Amino acid sequence: MNELDKMRSGDFYQLTAPEVEHYQEAGIIWNDEFRQGNNLDQPAQLLCLKMHLGALGDQASFGTSFSCLNGPNIYIGHHFLAAGGLIIEDAGEVHIGDNVVVEAGAVVAQDLPANGVFAGIPARKIADLANDCG
Repeated sequence: MNELDKMRSGDFYQLTAPEVEHYQEAGIIWNDEFRQGNNLDQPAQLLCLKMHLGALGDQASFGTSFSCLNGPNIYIGHHFLAAGGLIIEDAGEVHIGDNVVVEAGAVVAQDLPANGVFAGIPARKIADLANDCG
């Protein structure tokens, strides 16, 4: 299996492989366009993200300057809140559970389980969120 096939299947792939270069360039362009479009209203911004990411649950909110390597490898659950400067390093699939908050400037390089607050480089759980808000 070549590196492009690995990327498309969600397996970890070699970022410097020539066959994925076009997709890396497209990802850079998408990230630049997304940053420039941060003045869009939230529904338009979320629609843009839903078209680019593998999955995006309901009630998601992103701060400014979100970036990633390959959006289709990112799967985000419901009730997601990210402060500004979020980077998701998705050389392989990254799954983020429901009810997750990510602090400003965090770098997500692996799956984040549901019901937590995450911060740092790489992002680590710093607090639990209650399963039920009632």
